[in-house]
Amino acid sequence: MPNDLVTGLMNTLQGFAGQTVTYHRGDASVSVTAVPGRSEYEVDTEYGIERSYARDFIVEAADLIISGSTITPQRGDLIKQTVGDDVLVFEVMAPASGVDCYNLDQTGTSTRIHTKQVDTE
Repeated sequence: MPNDLVTGLMNTLQGFAGQTVTYHRGDASVSVTAVPGRSEYEVDTEYGIERSYARDFIVEAADLIISGSTITPQRGDLIKQTVGDDVLVFEVMAPASGVDCYNLDQTGTSTRIHTKQVDTE
């Protein structure tokens, strides 16, 4: 799929379902439009199959600019989302062993960031 088509689809999706969130790495941050999502993973443990869920945020990879440089998500970064009067805090993390904390689409245009809610401010 051509990059311009993927970019157009992402822009349309952000227009309908996008929410402004703040991506934090240490003291630095950037506001981006993210489309919320969810991923489900099955992990085979000694106790049987366990399901793990991740709260995902899909953003344009080019929008993740902190201190003048484009970044890729790292475990331990935070995403803050305002919902009503609350600020929900999500930590970037892999939802299961052997899974990255983010995925790029085939064109490198959008990034699906896997998180878990860790706090409410």
